[in-house]
Amino acid sequence: SDRSLYLITGSPTSFANLQTDIQKVGASESNLRHLTADNPTQQERLTQLDNHTAALIAHLRTETADSGGRALGSPADIQSTAEMIQEQEQVHQLLVAMRGEENRLLDQRQSIQRNRLRQIFDFMLLLVLIGLILTAVYLRMVYAEAQTAQRTQKASQESADAYRTLSAKILELQDKERRRVARELHDSVGQYLAVLRMNLDRIKDDDILLVRESGLIPDTLEIADNAIAEVRTISHL
Repeated sequence: SDRSLYLITGSPTSFANLQTDIQKVGASESNLRHLTADNPTQQERLTQLDNHTAALIAHLRTETADSGGRALGSPADIQSTAEMIQEQEQVHQLLVAMRGEENRLLDQRQSIQRNRLRQIFDFMLLLVLIGLILTAVYLRMVYAEAQTAQRTQKASQESADAYRTLSAKILELQDKERRRVARELHDSVGQYLAVLRMNLDRIKDDDILLVRESGLIPDTLEIADNAIAEVRTISHL
């Protein structure tokens, strides 16, 4: 180290480097105190570290008499004392403890961050699942509506076809009924009317006494009654 090199050689360069190292120690401690401001345990350790570091610096300044790097006393008096070794050990233990604490806090922060990322991922996955479910429900509703509309349209078409078929059937039955009535009128009532016409012609042309004696009038009346009865029969069918 710069301290050992200076004590052995008395080099001014080594002395300057030693002074620079001492200043860096103070700057590093200030930086650590700022970085661990939210950790009371680390702040307490930094206070202890400050005390031990100050004791070490005091020992170093005692060992180095002047800025020229000339040591006071014999080489044995300049060497590290047991007290300095103990201070160095305390500093080392504090640094190890602080490093372990920082590693623990780093692991804890990383664990918290991983948990947060996992929660965010789970939340996003839940949103995706909800979106998929809502999409599936919406598509099912649209499909059901389309099916209902298709069935309704099909039922309407079938009803229209059935109505047209029924109308055609009714028209066909009406035509058949008209033909049947016409045939019945022609076959029965038409014959009665023809005979009735012939009898009336005979009554008109023959002598009234002959007509009375021949019984043509009663026959004619009977034919008329039969024609009326036949018309009534056909009308009730």
